[in-house]
Amino acid sequence: MIEATTGKKLFSIKNPAFRSYVRMYADIEHDFLRTIDSYGLPLADESEDVTHGALAARVDELGRRGALVENDRKSIHLNWISPACLTCRKGVGTETYLTSTQCPRNCFFCFNPNQERYEYYLSHEHDVCAELRARHKSGVRYRDLALTGGELLLHPDLTVSFFKLARKLYPDAYTRLYTSGWNLDDTLIARLQKTGLSEIRFSVKLEESQQSIKGISPCALRASPSSRGAKPCGPCRRVRSRHAMRSRFGPCGRGNRGRSGLCRQSYGA
Repeated sequence: MIEATTGKKLFSIKNPAFRSYVRMYADIEHDFLRTIDSYGLPLADESEDVTHGALAARVDELGRRGALVENDRKSIHLNWISPACLTCRKGVGTETYLTSTQCPRNCFFCFNPNQERYEYYLSHEHDVCAELRARHKSGVRYRDLALTGGELLLHPDLTVSFFKLARKLYPDAYTRLYTSGWNLDDTLIARLQKTGLSEIRFSVKLEESQQSIKGISPCALRASPSSRGAKPCGPCRRVRSRHAMRSRFGPCGRGNRGRSGLCRQSYGA
């Protein structure tokens, strides 16, 4: 029998190692929900009587207000959506490579502690270029390729080398990187542009200072060559307003607990 292992059931778990493991995720869930609630978009408590029909009505209302409802009504987005997001729905022809778990930030939405050998890769790096060559040699074909961390821009040379190699081995692949913007400057942007990088995804903690966010946004815009017609997606244009989605959609922002895309700001490049 499979049942949810929530924080409420901690004391009924007899295995101390398993109990500690569950506690870690219960704490993550608690911090995540508390932070989302502070933005003015509280998620419905599991104890609330939210019927399937009520949820469907809320999704319909979001659609009437301009949101795009897709993927069997499980994906809701505004304006532009990355081709990588569309590919990820089936998980075919796509892979995300990990540099290390090293990162100077402590974001509430990060699940890096659950990465395999998390502690080891706090002081070591994956040889992502060797891994990519091995995949190519074995006949793996990609439509989308991504690089993430930790904060992968702690390793700028490795990051640039990976995307150079990706463009060489898979010239038609859509490539993207995940970053908080740490260590990103004009010089690094220029190096990344030369690799043919398709997209940069910025993970921005909205509780950070406006000055910090303003320091990231111009870099993101410079990373998007106008010759390719790239524009920042809807959420990015509203990065200065943490209540922008609530202002547009009102109470319809409330729903069952689940993943939130409010914290990832994405720019096409």
